[in-house]
Amino acid sequence: MIFASDQWILDKYERFGYWFQKMFGLDCFFLARACCVFGYILIACWAYADKGYLSLVLAVVLGIPPFLVGFLITTKIEQIVKKEAASGFSNFLKTKGNTLRVPWLFIFAVLSFIDIGRARYSFWMSGWETVLISLMYFMSCDPMTPTKSKVRKALEKLRERFSPAPQTAPQES
Repeated sequence: MIFASDQWILDKYERFGYWFQKMFGLDCFFLARACCVFGYILIACWAYADKGYLSLVLAVVLGIPPFLVGFLITTKIEQIVKKEAASGFSNFLKTKGNTLRVPWLFIFAVLSFIDIGRARYSFWMSGWETVLISLMYFMSCDPMTPTKSKVRKALEKLRERFSPAPQTAPQES
């Protein structure tokens, strides 16, 4: 049951990743790195909201190593997946990653029930849970082959439409 749920969730994340890549030209690993950035911002906001400027400075300084580790891990997995995709293989985290994703889904489900009594922290914890789950699922998606995005195509059409027509030089006789 929970593994079927994991596959269902992965399918939804992968579909969103495909839509995002078609629209903007950025793959699921970009979205995973965006989760790292958003998580870092979430830590800073929580620290400032909880204790003020001193906590904000501590959270920013202490949050840099986990942020960099998440960024580097995502980049390394992206290199491995793209290398395997060139050989015709699927993302290894898609099948083997469920042993990582399913326990975290269970842990976050339990934590969300615990956090209900502490409403002050439940917003921040829910945000963190969403960011970490999204990071794991976006890293497990298979990226599409790079193509020109719809936004880039639309911008090129606009550029062609509004660019001045080429002027022909008068011919001398």
